[in-house]
Amino acid sequence: MPLIAHTVMQETVVARLRIAFPDAQLIEVHLKDVLQLVGKTSFTALFVDRSSLERGGSTTVAKLKARYPATVLVAYLRRADDLARLAFELGHLQIDEICVMGAEDHPQRLREIVRKAVLRSTARAIERSMVTMPPCMTTVQLERLLSRINDLRCPKDLASALDSPLPRLRRELRQAGLPTPRKLLAWLRVFVAARLLQDSHWSTERVGLELGCSSGTSFLNTCRNTVNATPTEIRKLGGVRFVAERFQSGIDTETCRKTAG
Repeated sequence: MPLIAHTVMQETVVARLRIAFPDAQLIEVHLKDVLQLVGKTSFTALFVDRSSLERGGSTTVAKLKARYPATVLVAYLRRADDLARLAFELGHLQIDEICVMGAEDHPQRLREIVRKAVLRSTARAIERSMVTMPPCMTTVQLERLLSRINDLRCPKDLASALDSPLPRLRRELRQAGLPTPRKLLAWLRVFVAARLLQDSHWSTERVGLELGCSSGTSFLNTCRNTVNATPTEIRKLGGVRFVAERFQSGIDTETCRKTAG
């Protein structure tokens, strides 16, 4: 069962979250306790209200993102004018998505907001793992790749999704010290798998099927060949955070520094 955390909010707001996520477990948290919570359990998203941010919660949120960058944060604002007033601070805190009460908090929109926030958070985790981003790839493009990972079956598909000729993509990845297009595709697939393993109680077989793997064995081999760990180990060792560490350890940092220089 997915876990959705939220700061202390009006009961009407909590009711909207219950309707939007009927299969999720909702828990109320105080921002001062959230660092301890994240260290013990994984949740799909944390909804933070404006009042919590203004009562000194910004410091906690900054620490949370620094320590657990893959955590998905959604700011739940009461009015649209709050957005204009807090826009800079929300961006600085790396809030993944913003929801305005009464305007964007109907069930379908809330589910879409969380879906986008998860993609953005995962894309940021990948970007932070890269010493140098190749010229053909941006955070927005990474989000798009992750959202349609099942449509990308070969290096040519990856190049097409990035609007880059395959030879150029190979060259830019090599210059950035990154894996080949085929291996990068496998890594992206494992990043998405890690997020699903981290945020749900789905069986490893179901996660594999969600990613288009033909069987549980196929999914197991993909994980082992990419991160040298089974899906169960990925889940236990931290999900996206663990995969990001493995990805970063395999990057040719010397080539990256020469390219950046």
